[in-house]
Amino acid sequence: MNSNLKKKPESSTVPGLSAVPKAAAVPKAAAPQPAQKPVIDMGSMSQSSTLTPQPAQKPVIDMGGMTPPSPTGKQNERPAYQPSEALNAAAEALASNQQNKPQPYQSSFTDQIDGMINSLLNQQPFQYDPAADPLYQQYAQLYQRNGELAMRDAMAQSAALTGGYGNTYAQQVGQQTYQRHLEDMNSALPQLQQAAYQMYRDNLGNQRDNLNMLLGADDAAYGRYRDSLGDWERERDYLYGMHSDMSREEYDRYLQEQQNWEDDRLFAYQQQQDQAAQDWQQQQFEYQQLQDQAAQDWQQQQFAYQQAQDQAAQDWQQQQFAYQQAQDQAAQDWQQQQFEYQQQQDQLNWDWLREQFEYQKEQDGKKGGSGGGSGRGGSSGSGSGVDRDRIASLVNAAALAQATGAAVAASPYSPPRQNGAASGNAAGSDRRKRLLPTLPRALKK
Repeated sequence: MNSNLKKKPESSTVPGLSAVPKAAAVPKAAAPQPAQKPVIDMGSMSQSSTLTPQPAQKPVIDMGGMTPPSPTGKQNERPAYQPSEALNAAAEALASNQQNKPQPYQSSFTDQIDGMINSLLNQQPFQYDPAADPLYQQYAQLYQRNGELAMRDAMAQSAALTGGYGNTYAQQVGQQTYQRHLEDMNSALPQLQQAAYQMYRDNLGNQRDNLNMLLGADDAAYGRYRDSLGDWERERDYLYGMHSDMSREEYDRYLQEQQNWEDDRLFAYQQQQDQAAQDWQQQQFEYQQLQDQAAQDWQQQQFAYQQAQDQAAQDWQQQQFAYQQAQDQAAQDWQQQQFEYQQQQDQLNWDWLREQFEYQKEQDGKKGGSGGGSGRGGSSGSGSGVDRDRIASLVNAAALAQATGAAVAASPYSPPRQNGAASGNAAGSDRRKRLLPTLPRALKK
């Protein structure tokens, strides 16, 4: 490291240039205080309670104390239904008839009829059993007895032919004769079965005849009951019709009296209702007049309030416009101060760079005259030459940037002053960030 290098002054106290501090040194123009928006007190503006009339109360008609007139000459009390003595007598006769109603029919033949029906329904089907047929037994005994007699005669006749001695032929003839009589008895079996079936059918027919006779007797008894019940029902219908007719006639008269009383009462009530309606309409008309007047007064207050609001809005907009103008002017002044300060900083940096360059040239001249022939000195001289070239290029670049910025700022096509100052401020800041840290590193290599 070369200890003979001249250090950059820490402060901006360059001879011939006033010390101008950076951003903090240029006081920012005091921003004007924003105007306060006027506040309109709405509490003092309200609907006047004196202009709002109270609504009229609808009259209440007490129907309890109203007594309608009696143009028909009837009593003022509501008619009450009262049945006559004739109607009460008819009701008593009808009640007595209900008590004399015949008892429900109960047949005295029910058990016999049920037993006969069960016997017919449970009758066993016809089955012929010769052993159980008495007629067959009589026929069997008769044929056996005749067979035995014929067998004896045949055997006797056969024995007579042989001189009165018994032999096997006589026995065979007798046995055959007996067997023919038994076969004759079996040939009569279908006739006996038919006779037994006819007796079975005759027995069923007799049972049906007895059942029909019982049913006929029961129908006759039920017919007599129906006759007595019919007589009672006809008497009941007569008494009921008489009572109904009398009750309907008397109740119709009561309803007519009730209707007449209601008509009279409603007529008087309607008269009072019409008068009350007229009074109510008059009160409504007067109330509506008060409401209309109150509405007009309220609309007038609303119009005056809206005028005050519009005027306050205009004043507020005017104050906002003046405040914005002051803000814009303060911003322009601040940007102008920033631009001038940046110019001073750029000039200060430029002077410092030239001073460093002159100092480096002086140092290089001293080193070249004292011992430039040695190897180490040659190496140092070569390195100093590189530093001089690098510093020269940086100085030329800074000068070119300064000249370019001045030309752009002076151009009629450049942005407005505040925008140009802002862009110039940003460009100068970028140049300082790139150039100032670079120069010391180049001098120390």
